[in-house]
Amino acid sequence: MQVVLSLPGIPEPEKHGAPAQVLFREVCGVPLLVRVIATAVKSGATSVLLLYPRQLSEEWVTGSLRSPILSSVAIGTVALDEPFDPESPSHWRRVRNRLEARFLWLPWNFIADSRALATLIAKGKTAEYGTRLTTLERPEGTPAVIVATRLFETLEVSARRTGVLTEFLARLPVSFIPDAVGGWAVRSPETARLVERELIRRSGKEWDGMHSKFNRRLCRPLVRWLSKTSVTPNMVTLAGLPAALLSGYWFAQGYWSAYVLGALLYFVTVLFDEIDGMLARTTFRESAFGCWLESFVDYASYIPVFSGMAIGLYRQHGRLWLGMGGLLLFGTVMTFLVATWHRRLACRIGKPSEYLNRYYRLLEADSGNIVSRFVRQVHCFIKKAVLCHYVLIFSVLGGLKIFFALAVFGSNLAWILGLSTGRLLRPALAGPSNEWNHPAASLPVR
Repeated sequence: MQVVLSLPGIPEPEKHGAPAQVLFREVCGVPLLVRVIATAVKSGATSVLLLYPRQLSEEWVTGSLRSPILSSVAIGTVALDEPFDPESPSHWRRVRNRLEARFLWLPWNFIADSRALATLIAKGKTAEYGTRLTTLERPEGTPAVIVATRLFETLEVSARRTGVLTEFLARLPVSFIPDAVGGWAVRSPETARLVERELIRRSGKEWDGMHSKFNRRLCRPLVRWLSKTSVTPNMVTLAGLPAALLSGYWFAQGYWSAYVLGALLYFVTVLFDEIDGMLARTTFRESAFGCWLESFVDYASYIPVFSGMAIGLYRQHGRLWLGMGGLLLFGTVMTFLVATWHRRLACRIGKPSEYLNRYYRLLEADSGNIVSRFVRQVHCFIKKAVLCHYVLIFSVLGGLKIFFALAVFGSNLAWILGLSTGRLLRPALAGPSNEWNHPAASLPVR
């Protein structure tokens, strides 16, 4: 799917500032035009055609788009003597030989919601004529549209008419995205700030539960600030380890107020875990290594925290808790190894960041099996985003012993059940007739 964008003429940007300030205004640390293109590519587009007025030099346009975010994107350019008018049949004819059979017409300053845009692109690839995005609050003058080659049949018989594109689009199938604004037009510094807030608000994952949503809400201001700095998501991930060490130190002191402080520091560790993913998605810095590092640090942070708990409970209640601590650490390491094995199997045909969502859907597809059904129901309780809340609650209520005993049982049950459900991931390599391709296991387009 090709993305087609046209830059405005020089006078239009100058109403709001120099062309560079308008076209490449930073939104969450990413230049506007770069973000528009990157969002489309992330949503399923494969190439870009950029139409620009001849007053802007090709060197300046292409140089401004040199970004690691777009390093693998094929960007073609066409210089025009006048600003491109999508309502003019003659303008479409001038670039007809550069258009692919199906393309996405996207306004240059329209930051689309990636999930809505991915749904639109998926529909457009199979529609006979094309499809268009319509939302309840569509910004005036900013249609995000996918059309097919049938557009030119309309243009050929309507050469003398204006409003051709609008008339053509009015007859196309409409893709409604329920409860979601399809995107936002950036026209000024004020609208850019509003869009930044919206991007951060939507930087979570589709399958987030109420605990993760609560945690992410706390993280939003810091994520927005970090997106404008040189801090990388991997730096944030690693910053969670010192907080985990401090948490373990206070748990090891063996009295109530130290337990509460340790629990609060562990909560901070989990917030770092939320921030790194939100920052990566907002700034297009997701990577397989970052996904692995996040998983490794998640489990590594358990070691000082659980060790500290075991030492603290030993000081307070005796040797039994050192033995319990050994069982908990064993269960944690085994769970990490099984989860790594799962991820390696799953990610051979999918993105690392999509592993958990795929795993959940495979469990749902196999819900006739009592083990799969049980794992799907209780899996959320071993997530850090959920665990940190219970650590804090049990610590405040003086029930750390109860939590620790439950954690010993749960960690060892987790890796045993993980070995059993691994059978769902193995057939993913065998072909189209396996559980991976079950309708319930298909991913929503992102």
